[in-house]
Amino acid sequence: MKQNLTARLIFILFTYLVGSMGVAQDSPKREMRGVWVATVLNIDWPSRAGLNARQQQKEIDQLLDDFKSLNLNAVFLQIRPVSDAIYRSNYEPWSQYLSGVQGEAPNPLYDPLDYFIEGCHNRGMELHAWMNPFRVKQKPEDKLVEGHIFEQHPDWGWQYGTKTYLDPGIPEVRDFLAEIVKDVVTRYDVDGIHFDDYFYPYPIPGEEIPDSVSFEKYNNGYSIDRIADWRRNNVDEFIFKINRDIKDIKPWVQFGVSPFGVWRNKQDDPDGSDTNAGTTAYDGLYSDVIKWIRLGWVDYLVPQIYWQFDHPKADFKTLADWWGEHAFNRNMFVGHGLYRLTQEGADEAWKNPVEFPRQIRYVRKNPDLKGSIWFSSSRFFNETIGFTQFLKNAYYRNKALMPEIKWIKGDEPFTPVNIKARKVKDNNVLLEWDKPFVKEGFSEPKFYVIYRCKNGEKIDINDPKYIFDVVKHPEYLIKIPFFKLKKEEYIYRITTIDRLNSESELSNPVVINQ
Repeated sequence: MKQNLTARLIFILFTYLVGSMGVAQDSPKREMRGVWVATVLNIDWPSRAGLNARQQQKEIDQLLDDFKSLNLNAVFLQIRPVSDAIYRSNYEPWSQYLSGVQGEAPNPLYDPLDYFIEGCHNRGMELHAWMNPFRVKQKPEDKLVEGHIFEQHPDWGWQYGTKTYLDPGIPEVRDFLAEIVKDVVTRYDVDGIHFDDYFYPYPIPGEEIPDSVSFEKYNNGYSIDRIADWRRNNVDEFIFKINRDIKDIKPWVQFGVSPFGVWRNKQDDPDGSDTNAGTTAYDGLYSDVIKWIRLGWVDYLVPQIYWQFDHPKADFKTLADWWGEHAFNRNMFVGHGLYRLTQEGADEAWKNPVEFPRQIRYVRKNPDLKGSIWFSSSRFFNETIGFTQFLKNAYYRNKALMPEIKWIKGDEPFTPVNIKARKVKDNNVLLEWDKPFVKEGFSEPKFYVIYRCKNGEKIDINDPKYIFDVVKHPEYLIKIPFFKLKKEEYIYRITTIDRLNSESELSNPVVINQ
């Protein structure tokens, strides 16, 4: 307890010093600031199974308000934790992590994914639908509802350790999962589809993956001594198909993967990182993520670099540099293990209040790294040393726009026109502008950026300190205190953000006395 208090006091002092030095002014205008919201085992949301719909919605509202207050700009919601659904699926049952019983819908009925999407977009944040592709059960005793795909096809997977998985080596499994992705992309206004690091399961010493039957049936000429290559090829085919299907339906929807933080060790591959990890994405999980990004099968990667600077086997600096060198002109983000701050038995390094600030600064220094995603959301509000407040007061003090999707060609975004301000109820002012009339596509406005400065200043569109807010709809209510002794004039100008995160020119100015 005394140690936590000391660390918190150090953090408060450090926050004050950093804030007074104007660190926020050095923050980039474009930067991923994302957060994972895990639903499996009720890690982040809902706080427990069995909440009614209104309680769940209240928790969503609070989460998104908190994210907005931290100037985060993307939420990665786990909508498919274990071959079930946190949304109204056409293929799979409602998740047990909602009601406590698989197949039981929220009561009263609503669609949590729709609610999250609308809530994120109304707050100027993206929503990426995070799916765990192959996991079926967390524990052997978990009950599957009648009609579950694994009940219909028990030969489609196997138990490995204490968990049950669909077999990536079976073509029908990959096709079934692709249909699920297509269904979500078609019916929901998601900004991205996101897979985590679980493809083939993490290896268990002394236990072989029980896929001999599918290998014998679908080996496509691979010999048994090349079963590892066959497994990687299965995942390759799956990733290629998912990306193609997404782009065929909505080319602007991003597809990203968050792999284990080490692709390969240099001792095993000259192209690998100078690390000594016991497990790697390529050798342990059969995921050749570098191939995927090099060939353009994914729009972004988020390697989970959940280690600290100077870690003896997996140094943060070494890995951040290595992944940046392998971005191949796509977006490369860094996954940070915020859970380390409260993890029992974590390295002493995580008690150092400057570890995560140092990581943020290092990511920002590398032009090939486009920002950070934090695991996971509940850790923002349960950590004990004041890091969340530090983010809010220093590094995330200004808002940031999402990095552009430069490899997809779109039209120029439309500049807002007919900006006007009018007084409404309670002395407030409603700022309004015309929404461009465009068909669904790249140029459709995703967000509007509101810039503001004092009259007499000039807005620098490249400086994030002038970003006042990011909104979904072509209007903004400016609340003005009724009893304000001295009012000031502010200039407002608006831009459009399209589906590729490209930004229009500034609109004409409007001056408001407030």
